[in-house]
Amino acid sequence: MKKYEIVREYILESIKKNIYLPGMVIESENELSSRLNVSRVTVRKALDDLCADNTLFKIKGKGTFVAEKPKYFDFQCGVGFSSEIRKRNRVPSTNYAKIRHIKADALVAAELQIPLESEVWEVIRVRCADGIPIAHEHEFFPYLLMPDLTEEIAFSSIYDWLETKGIYLGYVDQKISAVLAEKSIASKMNVAVGSPLVKMVITTYTRTGTPFNFGETLYQTEHFQILQSLYLNKK
Repeated sequence: MKKYEIVREYILESIKKNIYLPGMVIESENELSSRLNVSRVTVRKALDDLCADNTLFKIKGKGTFVAEKPKYFDFQCGVGFSSEIRKRNRVPSTNYAKIRHIKADALVAAELQIPLESEVWEVIRVRCADGIPIAHEHEFFPYLLMPDLTEEIAFSSIYDWLETKGIYLGYVDQKISAVLAEKSIASKMNVAVGSPLVKMVITTYTRTGTPFNFGETLYQTEHFQILQSLYLNKK
């Protein structure tokens, strides 16, 4: 881990543990430098990155403050299937995965903020919890970001694999609606045609705000419920 990442992770963990609360001024550059045994230049780089993420903000002459609620701490579901399933003490798996190397259409290009007809990976998967099909994913990833993606990787966790390449989830924009299972989806998820499904359309961003995943996930709700935690501002 690079030195500035040590500072970054210290601050993020402090926010997650409510040591730093929204609106609170954090330690000065000198204090962080001394506490973490790094240079002020290193501390400043970490703070600048976190300000760019809208996790922190600076007020000249007063210090660096925690944002009201960093965007990527607000979401609790809809992305990171494997980690979400593990949180529920269940075992994640994939019973179907297919990847294709294609060109981005107008919608995919716009959501991933890449030129029209740029190369992308199309990934279709059926994700399971304790062997039960839970989610049908149809997603797109920029090819240049991950040219070495394989079907074998798609059968596990793509997000976990991306972390080994230094690409970390920052936050996700998600739109939720309800749909009925079509025949092709129903057969893959072992549900009746016309069964209600939760549809979640997502665009996922790195910690620096770069979109790297766009697509939709259909969840069956007989064996799985979506959990969404909402944060209220503390007065």
